[in-house]
Amino acid sequence: MDPLTWAWMVVAGVIGFAMWWFGLRDANAFRRAADVLGLATDHEALTLDGAIDGCRITARRTSVDGQRVTQIVAHPEERFPAGLAFGPEGLVQTVLRTVAGGDVRTGDRKFDDAVLVQGDPALVLAILDAANRRLVRRLVEQGAVLDGGELRLSGAVRRRALPETIRTLARAARALRVTPAQIPDRLLTRVKRDPLPDVRQRAFELLLARFPDSPQTAAAIRSNLSDRDPRLRLQAARHGADEAAEATLRALATDGAVERRLREETLDVYIDRLGSGRASPLLVELLDDPTLAADAAARLARTGRAEALPALCARVGQGEIGARAEMAIAIGKLGDPREPSHEAALLPLLDEAPLQVAAAEALARVGSPRALQALLPLTEGLLTGGDVKASARRAVDAIRSRRGEGEGGGLSVVEGDPADRLGRLSVAAERSGLALTDSETES
Repeated sequence: MDPLTWAWMVVAGVIGFAMWWFGLRDANAFRRAADVLGLATDHEALTLDGAIDGCRITARRTSVDGQRVTQIVAHPEERFPAGLAFGPEGLVQTVLRTVAGGDVRTGDRKFDDAVLVQGDPALVLAILDAANRRLVRRLVEQGAVLDGGELRLSGAVRRRALPETIRTLARAARALRVTPAQIPDRLLTRVKRDPLPDVRQRAFELLLARFPDSPQTAAAIRSNLSDRDPRLRLQAARHGADEAAEATLRALATDGAVERRLREETLDVYIDRLGSGRASPLLVELLDDPTLAADAAARLARTGRAEALPALCARVGQGEIGARAEMAIAIGKLGDPREPSHEAALLPLLDEAPLQVAAAEALARVGSPRALQALLPLTEGLLTGGDVKASARRAVDAIRSRRGEGEGGGLSVVEGDPADRLGRLSVAAERSGLALTDSETES
């Protein structure tokens, strides 16, 4: 024989020996798995068959796309819930989820990014506690899918790991069963015990939507009022109807460690629940809070509670500019032009450029003729901003209107000697109005 023929024979022999060797190892692995698990095996066909804890298991060694893989199928005695399915989360699945909205989101980001789940959301959350999410995710990473009423795994299973992989698949098949009657209790358990706040929130939302009048939902509300996550406390307080819910809202609103946006949302819920009268003391208290002072002042202005005016007038002179501007606006909306203290609190703000517009707008509502002397210089000048001029002019016109003058001027009485019965009409300096003076008329 020529050398090339010898070489091909050696290569063929090596390949044949390798196939025999790996086949022998596969057969031994299936034999060991059968002995450990108590399953029937066919060494030549490399199959396993039998039941483990009420779950029918079949396994075989086969070739897929030229690669040797192990396929394991688990059939529980009780069928999986109708419509329940899961598999790997990939590009195609993500597109289908976006188009059809068929992927149930549990709130566990790592799980949701790795596993596509279909089925009734309440049932899915009832099944997938933290342990089951880890179990399903691990199986999916190994090639498992739940589809058509059976749990299948197809992949490169290590020979020594075959018994444990089969046990895990059987355990998952048992864990993925739940009856409709168990769903409310299971969701309540997620609300109380799941380590992830987003999962707790999702389970709570499902309880509220699907079982609003159930005792489990009432228990979930009570539980979430003391949840460590402020979002869940607020969510529970929205639906709670007792003093505990009110106390939770107040605690959230005054907690400086809570995110500002959430505290603002809490204030709105608090006002809606209690009404402006009962909410006013809390808003006044928050005027001293550097984070929420502006928001509290703005809400006081909207609620129309005049009893807040002493606190607003006392605090408008100091603090952060934005908060003081909101306080000035609130004084203007709630104040009374007949009350000198309201105007007195606003006048000093006209000397601070960032507050001139807010102060002028407020004085337009509560200012008296005394304010004209401070406002008129702001109606003109090259260095005065256009918005300041416009606000000051509106304020001047509003104050003059309240004292009986029109926007373009009017008649005003200039006091003189009471004994002097004569007078004349003259043009007022500020607005070309006519004024009755105490001097005699000139020819």
